[in-house]
Amino acid sequence: MNLWVFGDSYTIPTGFINTESGIRAKMDGKVYTTNWVDEVVGKLDVSSLKLYSQFGVSNEWIFKHVMEQSNNFRPEDYIIVQLTNSNRHWWFPDEPASSNLAQSVSDPSWSKDKKKAIESHLKYLQNDNMDNLIYSSVIYSFMYVKIACPGIKMLLLPGWGRGPDTIGNLTDNVCDAEFDSEKTQQKFYKKTGFDSRLNHMSIENHYILADKVGDYFFNQTPVDLTTGFKTNIYTKDNV
Repeated sequence: MNLWVFGDSYTIPTGFINTESGIRAKMDGKVYTTNWVDEVVGKLDVSSLKLYSQFGVSNEWIFKHVMEQSNNFRPEDYIIVQLTNSNRHWWFPDEPASSNLAQSVSDPSWSKDKKKAIESHLKYLQNDNMDNLIYSSVIYSFMYVKIACPGIKMLLLPGWGRGPDTIGNLTDNVCDAEFDSEKTQQKFYKKTGFDSRLNHMSIENHYILADKVGDYFFNQTPVDLTTGFKTNIYTKDNV
């Protein structure tokens, strides 16, 4: 029995802390000795974790890896598909992490022509309706996988937007809610330069999220991301 996890930075493993990027982000390895995915592994008592996640990827990238591995799903396996922002797309085949054009356009390594093309896209071609339709299509596709693979238990966990069997999402209701105001949040990111919280949440909320995910798999309880989490951890007085 396996736990399969697919997603973006909300599912990056604890090992990231010891990488060059994790050290630069000043993630505290003494605090993050575990994360919510590790805790779910323990709760489900699975034999192995199959993890496919990367910073900044799109739902297309996540979908590709789910479909590639779907033939390896076995009855009684657990699958968590952590959905990402609908405005991310797999624009560049060799750069799946460059899915957010609004952020990528500021990349100093990109050529003037590439930046100009992105700016033109954002000005003339960006279409929220199309993004939302693709997002919905991806969700329905995953729901088909759930039906087509008898016995598996699948959770679609939204990083943004909405998903079936969940209330709220990880960004609005967990990550951002740890700040007492938008001004405090901006000050935090300006100070750290990169989110120093593994999976964009404090360690207390990792345990809470793991409990909710475990309850979903054991009791089919919808994952409510709007209640029960620690909020206002960061204030104007401690950032």
